[in-house]
Amino acid sequence: MPTSQFDNFKTICERICFNIPADDKWRWDDQFETALVTFEKKDMELIYFPILPDFAQQWDFVSIDQANGPFFTYFNDQFGLVPGQKIFTAEDDSGVILFAAWWPWSDGLQFSLRIGLYTNDQNVLSNNDIKA
Repeated sequence: MPTSQFDNFKTICERICFNIPADDKWRWDDQFETALVTFEKKDMELIYFPILPDFAQQWDFVSIDQANGPFFTYFNDQFGLVPGQKIFTAEDDSGVILFAAWWPWSDGLQFSLRIGLYTNDQNVLSNNDIKA
């Protein structure tokens, strides 16, 4: 997939990264094949509210049941949602979906944010493209 098709997603990711405190480092999560950052509750609003306008859709534990399509099957199979967790999605013209999974930890003091790309057509986007 040409880089130019990722420009909108790159802009969204740059805005997300802008709000992540410098002490909180991104890493690659091999289990879910997403970028992952964890942060403390005190930084929650700084990170959460700027995410909202960049994603066309937001899903939670209740609303995810109304979602349909291959992405939501994939998401439910790989991740699932429990109360308090959210998934944000933005889609480009080729059907690639940028998603952000917002996960409060059970201790209520930590949060995780996972950013990933999904496509139903593996010829459009390889695992290496997703990681890059």
